[in-house]
Amino acid sequence: MYIGPFDTKSEAESALSYLSRRLTRFLILLHKPSQDTTRKVYTFVPTQAWTKTWTDADLYAKYGVNDEEIAFIEKIVRPMELTSDLFNEVSVDIDDDA
Repeated sequence: MYIGPFDTKSEAESALSYLSRRLTRFLILLHKPSQDTTRKVYTFVPTQAWTKTWTDADLYAKYGVNDEEIAFIEKIVRPMELTSDLFNEVSVDIDDDA
């Protein structure tokens, strides 16, 4: 999967935090019938501003996800905790020309 380029490391980290959230991963699962990942699986995933570190609570509030829907999503999608080690392991494409 390719995402970017990003102008800054903080934008790349914001995108990574968003892609690791339960709601985002749930929306991907709705169109992902196999292990193959194509552009189509991101149909339901809205684009965000890469200005902050995203949390599940942020996304649930932003999109008005109710308690019953949250319980369903959290039953299906396991949490994925981000650590500074993960940020260091991920190769990001920073646009130096920006």
